[in-house]
Amino acid sequence: MPEKKADSDPMSMGGMPGMGSMSDWFNELLEGEAKGKFSGKREVDGKQMAVIDLTVKIKSSKDMTSLVEEAMKNANLPPEMAAGMKIDHMDLDFELEGTGQLMWDTAAGHVHSFEISGPAHVNIDVAMSLDMQGQKLSIEQSMELSGTTNLNVAVE
Repeated sequence: MPEKKADSDPMSMGGMPGMGSMSDWFNELLEGEAKGKFSGKREVDGKQMAVIDLTVKIKSSKDMTSLVEEAMKNANLPPEMAAGMKIDHMDLDFELEGTGQLMWDTAAGHVHSFEISGPAHVNIDVAMSLDMQGQKLSIEQSMELSGTTNLNVAVE
């Protein structure tokens, strides 16, 4: 299978090279709490599993202005377009609340399965100005995205 490039990541910003993914943006900026509680043992496929119930409530905010400016420099835009575009700001907020379960294979000493799901929200606030061909334009855009996030991992 070919290696996946960062700019082809569906979570990257519009496929703009160098923007990375949400995990790159927020990796060290998450605030909140994640809790696990041992809730007993369960046999799965003849193996003993420790069952850990999970809850997570996290959020993060990031000023993306400099990252967008750097990506625009590397985007191979026509010179007149690149010279006339200025990002005033781009702010990104992320929130996730979820519950799930971790099944730990006690004999093998590793994860058997992990699942967590819950509502997620992303807010994006962008302002930029364009000065091209004698025309000046200011653009402001706010987007709110929400839905349910489901993360699942299974190990054989």
